[in-house]
Amino acid sequence: MSRRRARSAVATQPRGFTLIEALIVVAVIAILAGLVVPRIGGLRRREEGLAVERVADLLTMFAFRTSAGTQPVGLLHDARDRRLELLILDIDPTQDGDPVVWQPDRLSMPVLLPEGLEIAWAREDATTLPEGDWMVASKPGGDRPRIEIRLEGRAIDVDLTLEPYGLAARRSDRQPPSDRGRRDLDEEGLDRERW
Repeated sequence: MSRRRARSAVATQPRGFTLIEALIVVAVIAILAGLVVPRIGGLRRREEGLAVERVADLLTMFAFRTSAGTQPVGLLHDARDRRLELLILDIDPTQDGDPVVWQPDRLSMPVLLPEGLEIAWAREDATTLPEGDWMVASKPGGDRPRIEIRLEGRAIDVDLTLEPYGLAARRSDRQPPSDRGRRDLDEEGLDRERW
């Protein structure tokens, strides 16, 4: 009877994980982490890329409203809110005497820059605009200024340019400088390569 109690006592004791079970769990977690981490890294690039496209669309809307509209148009950068917005000079219906004020354009949404994406500089007709808040205005039917905006982020480095005669912003991605130093092809074993 004492053997029976000894066997039942051993069988009821809590059992821990074996080394093989722990290694399998660690391997599964490592595989899942390997699948998830690259996607998270690509998410930042997609978010910054989408913001750059929205800024380019806002510049295109600025060009359209300037060329086809009847009211002055402004492009406002609010540094505190990290926002670019299209404004229209319009009569304020809430005020007596028809005072004219800048109001948000109802046909375009403001662009909120994601964290990490910054406006490095902006230029109006080759004049660098001040850091912080600035506004570029244009009169309909008149000459539109050349607008250049450099956006720098963790994953993207882009220049956007709206020419005075253009109807859409031109995007140019800035590439990091390449290493174009001298190479000894003989030393690398490429002396007999066909060129």
